[in-house]
Amino acid sequence: MRIQGVLKGAQDWQMARVTVVFYDAQGVQVGGWPAGHDSMHSLHFDDAQPQWDQAHQGVEFKSARPASIEVAAWIRTQDVEQGAQSWETARLVPDFHDAQGRQVGGWQASAASLTGTHGWQRYDHLYAVPAGASGVGLDLGLGNCRGQAWFDDVELKLLDANGQALSTRPVAELRTDTRGWWPVQAPATPSGTRLDLSWMNPKPAGVHGFIRVRDGHFEDAQGTRVRFWGTDLVGPTHFMDAAGDRALAKRLARLGVNLVRLHMPDAAWSDKNLFVTGADNTLSLDPARLDQLDALVAALKAQGIYVYVDWMVARRFRAGDGVMDYAGLEDGAKGAVHFDPRIIELEKLYVKQLLGHKSPHLGHPLADDPCYLASEIINESSIVIGFGEQKMPESYWKELEDLFHAAGHTGPLTRFSFDWDSQRLKPVLYPENAAATLAFLHQAWLAQCADMKAFQRHLSPHGLLAGSRS
Repeated sequence: MRIQGVLKGAQDWQMARVTVVFYDAQGVQVGGWPAGHDSMHSLHFDDAQPQWDQAHQGVEFKSARPASIEVAAWIRTQDVEQGAQSWETARLVPDFHDAQGRQVGGWQASAASLTGTHGWQRYDHLYAVPAGASGVGLDLGLGNCRGQAWFDDVELKLLDANGQALSTRPVAELRTDTRGWWPVQAPATPSGTRLDLSWMNPKPAGVHGFIRVRDGHFEDAQGTRVRFWGTDLVGPTHFMDAAGDRALAKRLARLGVNLVRLHMPDAAWSDKNLFVTGADNTLSLDPARLDQLDALVAALKAQGIYVYVDWMVARRFRAGDGVMDYAGLEDGAKGAVHFDPRIIELEKLYVKQLLGHKSPHLGHPLADDPCYLASEIINESSIVIGFGEQKMPESYWKELEDLFHAAGHTGPLTRFSFDWDSQRLKPVLYPENAAATLAFLHQAWLAQCADMKAFQRHLSPHGLLAGSRS
């Protein structure tokens, strides 16, 4: 954003500004104006359950060559509870990157990292710009924690070697010649207009048979190439009423969408997920929510929209699941899901329940319907690395090391960290066994993929399968 010559109006909020306003389904403002620091406006985060809820602003340095940057903001918090890690707080933190978007300089210290309840206070921090940085991203919000946080008057200054703000160059104003243009009143709905792309979707999805892959391309049963333009639905957005399903499906089709990823219906961070609320296990699916998901799939299918189904994303195991040290696992059992027999068994049970039950809205299981395109085994994980380094209880490392020895290897299992700058794994414990460990982990991962592929072929012979999506 660039401003020049802006004069403040009669009210404190009458100025060049960025603000966030919330609306209900009918477009009516709810929650009022977020109160800010010495103004009516602020960026407000409110999470009852831990989740990554952050705003991001990227700034490219272009021709500027800052020696340092200064980050500042006014922040207040209420009842913020730290997440599992020390950095999972209400926070303000930059992250430098090079011209290819790769992180440089490692993870930066937070300019602010808050828990509990605090009134408005200004926080600032000076950062040296690492070599090779061509820009910086600024993240602010709640980092996988619960509570409320308000941010206002956020500043990012580029400084030279003397600590002085770099001068800015005025940019000549460009104005489009609109002479000869005439006003157009957009319709309330694009149905039937040139903005309505729903005609591109053959209806219902799968009308020409199951999608298959040939020579690296998708095609239908008639051999016609098919291309997908997709989006995600996340967490509780899967569980709506019939009117909401139909409205959403029509809107997506008008936008040209023909594939929807059903992402995180297992989300432990939401009070609406597929598992029975209040049960001591995740062995059964909630019948009412499963019916809502079935109805959504049918509505999407009617508009020519295929579905891509996640198998394991943010499931949190419970005491009655019979999962070893379940409380110490990351949501989705990152890492352990690739080798632990009990977790793999429960993932297969979940998939059978999800894809294998008879949907009253389709008349048969989703596994047998041509609107079902594909699935992924696990979201953003591998046997080597999840988000950074594996956060598994030691019992799982012992289980993995026992498998390492059963495969004929000796000595301890090497543990790795991921160096984001070089994009390489680095041994951090027992480096002498690094080569043998990597070979073992690769074979273990291939074995799990082969097992899941055979499981998918038995459950849904036409369904496509991916290992992990990142």
